[in-house]
Amino acid sequence: MVVKKRVKKTENKKIIKKSPSRKLKIPRIRSNLVIVVKNLFLFVFLSVASYFLYKYFFKNYFLISLFNVTAMIFGFMAVGFLIAFLVLITLRIIRLISQLISGKRSSVKNVPVRRKIKSRKKKEVKYMLVE
Repeated sequence: MVVKKRVKKTENKKIIKKSPSRKLKIPRIRSNLVIVVKNLFLFVFLSVASYFLYKYFFKNYFLISLFNVTAMIFGFMAVGFLIAFLVLITLRIIRLISQLISGKRSSVKNVPVRRKIKSRKKKEVKYMLVE
């Protein structure tokens, strides 16, 4: 029969200090909107370019099927970004309507916001051995 060894509690203890974890930042809708619009235009352009290459420029069967598939893939990606764009626009409209109803937007006009400058200290980890 195997007996487990019990570790005796000694005075050797480690004390670790950790800085508090950072809160998650919620990205603004405006920055997401810019990213979605750029990607939407990019994939629409790529889809249209692939479609014209598929339809008018090449007569080789392999290239025709290749550009046909790429046109469909880029088209589906463009539709996905269009859906994301519409969702972000509706979220922005709902936020504006809720601010107008609650009256928060009218009370805070042209007030500069000062942000606190956070010092970027390294996380301090202290070990303390007591014998």
